[in-house]
Order: sequence, then C-alpha cells, then structure tokens
Amino acid sequence: MKEQLENIYNSAKSDIEKAQSISDIDEIRLKYLSRKGEFNSIKKGLKDLSDEDKRVVGALANQITQDLEGLLREKHEVFYRKELNEKIDKLILQNNLEHKQFAYQIAKLEMNEGFTKIG
Repeated sequence: MKEQLENIYNSAKSDIEKAQSISDIDEIRLKYLSRKGEFNSIKKGLKDLSDEDKRVVGALANQITQDLEGLLREKHEVFYRKELNEKIDKLILQNNLEHKQFAYQIAKLEMNEGFTKIG
C-alpha cells in the first residue's frame, strides 16, 4: 500500500508540474484529493491493515496529502498572480488609450476655439 501511495504521489507531482492554468490545478485537486480521489480510495483500505501498518501507512498518506495540498496552493498562487497581472496590464493599456483619446478631444476643441477667435 505504501508503494501505491508513493506512485500516486509521484503521478500527482508530475501532473502539478505540467499544469498550465488554475483549471488544471482544480482538476488535479479533484483527481487526487477529493472524496472520490485516488488518495481517499487508498485511505478507505486502511481498515484492512494491522494496527502497526495503519499507523505507518496512515501517517504517510496524511503527509503526502499535506505535501500535495501545499504544492497545489503554490502553483495556484503562481497562476492567480499571472492572471491578475495580465488583467492589470490590460486595464493600464485601456486607461492609457482612453487618456489619449480624451487628450485628443481636448486638443481638437482648443484648436476649434482658436480658429473661431481668428476667423
């Protein structure tokens, strides 16, 4: 059972490293850590083990779960910050464009007023 846990852990780590978006992270969390996830199915099998094996395998399962949750949180944070920065950049660009359009309209009005005074 320890081998199964380690295999699932390595597979999950690999999936986390390959993730490209927050939705990928969410899918990985569901695949491995949800009620119907792979770790939970192994934890259900703990009842069939001896008391000593339960302690060892249970502790390993808990440690792996905590490690994966930490890795998922870190990767989620990376993607969240990336998406947030992209939104900020887009808003700055949009604000600059609106500012330029506003400045152009003011200049146009000032030119019209200048021509009106001359003519």
